[in-house]
Amino acid sequence: MRFRAWLSQFMEGRYGQDNLSRFLLPFGFVTFLIGYILVRKIDAGFFRFFGVVLYYLGTVAIFWNLFRTWSRNHAARRRENERFLSLKQRLFSGTKRDYRNYRYFSCPSCKTMVRVPKGKGNIRITCPNCRETFLRKS
Repeated sequence: MRFRAWLSQFMEGRYGQDNLSRFLLPFGFVTFLIGYILVRKIDAGFFRFFGVVLYYLGTVAIFWNLFRTWSRNHAARRRENERFLSLKQRLFSGTKRDYRNYRYFSCPSCKTMVRVPKGKGNIRITCPNCRETFLRKS
């Protein structure tokens, strides 16, 4: 119980975990482990160098996670997390389209992607961007 009280007192006012921290810790451990295995088990020059790079990259990611978790500068850590979330959204947006229930069409005039429900027959689609109407079979 004393350790728990000490830890609670230590973490008071600190930033703690967020999305970036939840990414950094497993990323750091996995890259550290792969780098360690490559350095210890493979004698080839390039793979050994690649292993050393991964080893240190994993170490830096783990320590960066600890630094962010224990930091008291909430504004800076929040900005870092927002940049991470915006990068994550740019990389992974548009990849999870529901092709089972919807059809996706490109507007002939402005090339905006328009989503319409499947199985409705021939429908008139109005582009939300330029208000162009076109007919398609859903």
